[in-house]
Amino acid sequence: MKAKSGSERRNKSEMIHIRVTAEDLSRYTAKATASGVSVGELARRCLDGRATPSKTTIAAVADLRRAVGELRRFGGLQKYLMTRKEITPEEAQKNLGNIDIALDEIRRAAVAIQRQFAAEEGAEDD
Repeated sequence: MKAKSGSERRNKSEMIHIRVTAEDLSRYTAKATASGVSVGELARRCLDGRATPSKTTIAAVADLRRAVGELRRFGGLQKYLMTRKEITPEEAQKNLGNIDIALDEIRRAAVAIQRQFAAEEGAEDD
C-alpha cells in the first residue's frame, strides 16, 4: 500500500466551535490579515503557542536574509580578487571595512525586528 503524504495524514477534519463578541472577531480577523493567515490558522498557532508575526516582520526578516546572502557573495568576490592579486591590500582592507559596516547595520536591524516582534506579541496579550 502506498504511504500517505504528510498533508494527507494531517487532514483537518475536526472543528472547535467558540463564541466571541463582534469586537473580538474583528480583532482576530485584523490580526490574521496582518499575519497573512486565516482566522482558523491564527487560532491554531495561538493554541499551539506558535508565533504569529505580521507580514511586515516576515518581509523584514526576508530582507535581512537577502542582505546576508549578498554579503557572503561580496566576501567570495573579495577572496577571488585577493587570490588573483587584482586588488591591493589597502583596497581589500577598505572593502572588508565596508562589509563590517554592513554587518553592523544588519545586526541593528535584527535587534529592531526582534523588538518589533516582541511588541507585537505583547500587544496581542492585552
